[in-house]
Amino acid sequence: MTFDSFSQYYFRKDVIDHYASDEIIRPCERRVFELCREDIQGKRVLELGVGGGRLSGILGDMAAEFVGIDYVPAMVEICRNRFPHLAFLEGDARDLSRFDDGSFDYIIFGFNGIDTLGHEDRLIIMGEIHRVLRPGGIFCFSSQNRDYGKRVRVLDFRRGMGMNFFLVNARNVLSFLFALPHEVETDHYRIMSAPAGGLKNLGICTYCISKNDQITQLAELGFECLEAICHDGKLLPYEAIDRDSELIYYRAQKPQIAIGSAAGQLTIKRGADLKRETSH
Repeated sequence: MTFDSFSQYYFRKDVIDHYASDEIIRPCERRVFELCREDIQGKRVLELGVGGGRLSGILGDMAAEFVGIDYVPAMVEICRNRFPHLAFLEGDARDLSRFDDGSFDYIIFGFNGIDTLGHEDRLIIMGEIHRVLRPGGIFCFSSQNRDYGKRVRVLDFRRGMGMNFFLVNARNVLSFLFALPHEVETDHYRIMSAPAGGLKNLGICTYCISKNDQITQLAELGFECLEAICHDGKLLPYEAIDRDSELIYYRAQKPQIAIGSAAGQLTIKRGADLKRETSH
């Protein structure tokens, strides 16, 4: 399973220009900032996947210390030019070894950035975040909602039946066919085609997970989910199945003490060194 086409997508000039000009703060993100004001204000903050700095200015103004990371050099350069008073670094979220354990009070990975990688890499990233987050610290991120009822898989009928319909859906069909060998469906998550990259990036895949499966995944990695926030900023009850939100934001906490159970305790270690320790 590879996400190479998605990783290359972010190096395209048109994509970089789009992220550089995007300043829209979505309702779910406004709610995240409301909920996290005390988590961020005067604290040590790390933003992963900064893009063009859409959230960075808000975070930097609130935080006592701010660091932003992106693996696309052009994105980092844009952010350094926009916010010369803030620190931006080139880096990979899977390897945060430059930071000591417990370095940050608040970490955010916005706008589904974590979904551009496969399942194993997702666990590595969350393990690294857990390590560099202090006990009691907060991790916020958004992820594609597997329960979303209007997701375009192949044919998009929302555009009517004109020439644009045939052009867009020809691209979608090609993207689907290119991605099909890499698609994965399990009981707990799905990796599926995302026909958003145009003809230059056929076969892009994205990671989708339901709200309750994401809450369980967080718990297995040592986090407690505090809130799930739908696209319009409303809080989602645990029992709710949200079919209207394409993405869901999560606010999770690294507990002051390790989370354990009779079945076992997940030990988070640097990088890929993730393993389950069974209790005796």
